[in-house]
Amino acid sequence: MAITYKIASTAEEFEQIHRLNYQTFVLEIPQHSPNEEKKLVDRFHLQNTYLIACAANKVVGMVAVRDQRPFSLDEKLENLDRYLPKHQAVCEIRLLAVEKKYRQSRVFFGLAQFIANYCLEQGYDLAIMSGTVRQLKLYRQMGFVPFAKLVGTEEALYQPMYLTKETFLASLAGRLRSCRLSFLPGPVPIRPEVAASLQGEAISHRSKALQRLMAGVKKKLKARTGSPHVQVLLGTGTLANDCIAAQLKLKGEKGLILANGEFGERLIDHAARAGLQYAVYSQPWGQPLDRAAIAALLQKEKAKWLWAVSGRHQPGCLTI
Repeated sequence: MAITYKIASTAEEFEQIHRLNYQTFVLEIPQHSPNEEKKLVDRFHLQNTYLIACAANKVVGMVAVRDQRPFSLDEKLENLDRYLPKHQAVCEIRLLAVEKKYRQSRVFFGLAQFIANYCLEQGYDLAIMSGTVRQLKLYRQMGFVPFAKLVGTEEALYQPMYLTKETFLASLAGRLRSCRLSFLPGPVPIRPEVAASLQGEAISHRSKALQRLMAGVKKKLKARTGSPHVQVLLGTGTLANDCIAAQLKLKGEKGLILANGEFGERLIDHAARAGLQYAVYSQPWGQPLDRAAIAALLQKEKAKWLWAVSGRHQPGCLTI
């Protein structure tokens, strides 16, 4: 089953966290006394950020992150900072727990990767924790480095440990970390020459320099498109579609719109809102368009323009 990693946010997730906390730190590691509710609400619950691993809707792994001093380790070690490497911002990781049947899976390593990414995003350059002596090998594989003496009781002994970006990247979990994949439409990567240009001095929009620059841009656009007139607009593809629809509206003639996916269907929406006269040639998403069928429909509908999305999602219009 796929495991999802996220920051806990719902009442049901917090309820499961309290029960996993009880299962781990009352029944398995006798650090706290049993209770009838079989729930253990952490004393720092309101200050904790919980990073959790979920199988479907079930919380199967968790860890709490907190950056408010004093830490729990401050109470167990005198002058805690003398044991730690140089740092700018430190957080404490607590309540690392995974359900038993998931401990032989990648859940522990997935949590380690999630912890590292979260800490970097929050600007922490050091994380500390008290790791149970029962799992020291695992913690080392996650990049944690032991320091100072053992703390706790004979029944529940813990080893103070810290984690840095360097120790994580050198660990087994760091080497096995997966790349983050974004399936969002943006932001898009910026070419080095564009980024370098953005670092330069800004040009006034009223200056002669900008007028010369824009004249050069328009000249190149005319040459590439074969159009006698061009305009440069600051905006998105949606704005471009609205501009095309407005121009077609001025013609007062019927046209044909091609659609075989999301962007083609957007053109139909733009045309409808602009009040255009149009027919539609559509195919299921991702299916090729039939040129012969398009040519026949153009004649049948006596269409004077053709509107379609071509290339890399660039809107275009052809007047016939």
